[in-house]
Formats: sequence, C-alpha cells, structure tokens
Amino acid sequence: MLDVAIVGAGPSGTAAATILAEKGFKVAVFEKEKLPRHKDCGGGVAIRCLDALKKLDVKVEEVSLQEYKGFILSYKDLMARCDLGMIIGWGVYREDFDYLITKRAIESGATVFEKRRVVGAKEKGGTVRVITKSGVKNAKLLFGADGINSIVRRSLDVVYKKEKLGLCLLSEVKTSREKINEYDDMINLDFSYLREGFTWAFPKKRGKTINVGVGGYLQTIQKSNLSMRELLVRFVRERGIADNVKNIHGALIPFGGTVDCFGKGNIILLGDAAGLVSPMSGEGIPYALDSGIIAADCATKFFEQQIPLEESYTQDIAHLTREINDYALTLQKRIYGTDTHRRLVVQMCVDHDKLFNTIGKIFLHTIPYEEGMKRLSLIRLLPLLISTWYRRSIWSPVSITPPKPMVEWVRM
Repeated sequence: MLDVAIVGAGPSGTAAATILAEKGFKVAVFEKEKLPRHKDCGGGVAIRCLDALKKLDVKVEEVSLQEYKGFILSYKDLMARCDLGMIIGWGVYREDFDYLITKRAIESGATVFEKRRVVGAKEKGGTVRVITKSGVKNAKLLFGADGINSIVRRSLDVVYKKEKLGLCLLSEVKTSREKINEYDDMINLDFSYLREGFTWAFPKKRGKTINVGVGGYLQTIQKSNLSMRELLVRFVRERGIADNVKNIHGALIPFGGTVDCFGKGNIILLGDAAGLVSPMSGEGIPYALDSGIIAADCATKFFEQQIPLEESYTQDIAHLTREINDYALTLQKRIYGTDTHRRLVVQMCVDHDKLFNTIGKIFLHTIPYEEGMKRLSLIRLLPLLISTWYRRSIWSPVSITPPKPMVEWVRM
C-alpha cells in the first residue's frame, strides 16, 4: 500500500511528492500523459516562487528562456512602463519547467506512473482506492493535483462553479530576434481587447518566441459573442508580432476564487484543482508550489502526530485562500472594471509613476495582495483620481457629477 498517492504531475503534485519521498514515505504520482507533456500556460514563473523552489532544490535558471525585470500596462493609445531594475520572474516552457520538478521528485524516491489515467477515487475504512484504467492502487492518503477538470474533486462531489471559470487562448509564436528585442525584458499586459480580462505578450529570447494570449471570465466571453481566436489574431497582428497565429491552444482556468471545500477525510485538493489561482493575473504556479509543500507537511503531521489531514490542510492554506478570495478578487474588480474604468487605471499609471509601481508589483505579486489593497485604498488614491479626472479628457472637466469609475472606487 502507498502512503500517499498523487494524481497529476504538475508543480503542486510533484512538489508534494519530492518532500514526502525525501522523508522516506512511499509516494506515487499518477500522470495521464507521457512526460514531459504540454501545458497551456503563459509560462511566467514569478519571483514569488523562489522560496518554494529553494525548498525543493530546483533551479528555474536551468530551464529559463528569459529573465523579466519590468512590466508594461496598455490600454489602446495609453502605455505605462515600469522597469523595476531587478529580476521579477522568468519565462519558461511549461513542459520543461514541470518536468524539472518531476525529475526532482523521482530523484527523491517517488514513483511516477506515466500514461496512467485516474478515473475515480473512493475512501473506505481509512484506505483510499485510486481507480485507474489499468487497475486499482490503494493508499492511505490521496492528493488531487489534477487541474481544473479534476477527477479527484469530482469524486468528492466538490463543484467549481461555472461563473468562476476563466477561459484563455494562447500560442507560442515564432518571431524575429528584432521583434523579441523590442519587448526588452518586460511582461506585457493590455486591457484594450477584453472586459474582465486582458491580452498578454511574454517574450522568451532564448526560445525565439513570444507567448501571446487572451483570457477572461468564461461567462462574460460567452455573453459578448466574442471570437477569442479572432481577437488573439488581431492582437498579434496589431502588435506586429506575426501575420498569423498557428497552434492556438485553449484552456479553462479557475479565475474567480477557490473551491468551498478543500477535501474530505484522507483526500485533499491542491493547485488548480482547488481553485488556487490568482484572480488578478490567472497565475497558478506560486499557489501550486505552496499548496504542494503545505500538503506534504500536513501529510507528515498525519503520519507522525495523527492530526486529521483535511483539518490541518484547510487550516494551513487559509492564508492562501484569504489572499485569493478576500483581496485578489476585490483588486480584480477594482482594476478591471468597465472600459472607461480600465482606461482610467492605465491613465493614472501613466500620470503617476509611484501608483504604477504599486500596480505593477500587485500584478507581478512582488507584494502581498493585502498590502496592495491598503496601497490602493480610497484615501490614498482620491487625490490621484481627482488629478487625473481634471487633467485628462476622459470626462468633461467642468462636469459636477463624479464619473462612474470614481463612484465605484468609493464603494469599494
């Protein structure tokens, strides 16, 4: 019998496997694909991941294609650029990054079963039966690290609500060295194309590609009757990256907060399967790594101190869930808003370097979202809002009634 079975060889599952295997536990990871496998993702690894990667003894530099040192935020004719003068993240291909951690798990003693699709799981009498297409494996604990369409989550009857789902389309576009150099060492986000979402361009110099994509709330996209594919192609053409886009991939992401229940008994959910993704940026790697490490620590407490797994895990990830559900969701509403609202935000970033530095750090997650909320409080922003209102032609400067976005900021 296994001590811990893990479904999914992404960062959360293999992080947990690495730590548990190093402690001498019998661990197996079940992955439905052949490794290394493709993963739909922008491929940005934030500096926030560094502590977790150090715990795993994983060096992202081994697969890095570019170091990022700044941030560009755009809305149509407006562009704000923030050069932080330090490495704030790395551009990677996810198949290489994920496999780097998987190899570390194998080196630590974990067993990885490739092309082993899990179709169900059930706990009875303290034993979890992991049902695969090729048979059944028994384990004392089970970690569901199998993404947004998690089979493990379904086996627990835990639902990720449709209104929380996001949709993204993306592609790694081969382009010229000159075009990649134009993007410098900057992460690029553009608010012009999609309400409650954004388009992005992440240059990857050593890979000779720019990762382009568009993402937002699934229901908003469906109601607007937008063609995401056409929107992405238009973005790429208007940016002069390429004349056309091939190999466009699509993926659902948890964009509206976490699940309501993180496990039952000896089964828990990690990473995307638990909705542990930033509503600000759609970024999931930091939360995946953190949840994997926390899950491994909770499993250790289960075996060594008989502390119930679900109880300790829910408690120990509370700071992550609070960050996502309380702070990041509020920031998302405050910064995205309507078209006029988003233009105001970018215009304020253009006008006020200090504010843009703060918003850049919030998107890059180099400051906690709670701190970001404090820095974007009404008291701090009201003078900047008024200044931008009167200095720019978004609204008539003689208008007595405050513009709607200003009213929205007050209400938040």
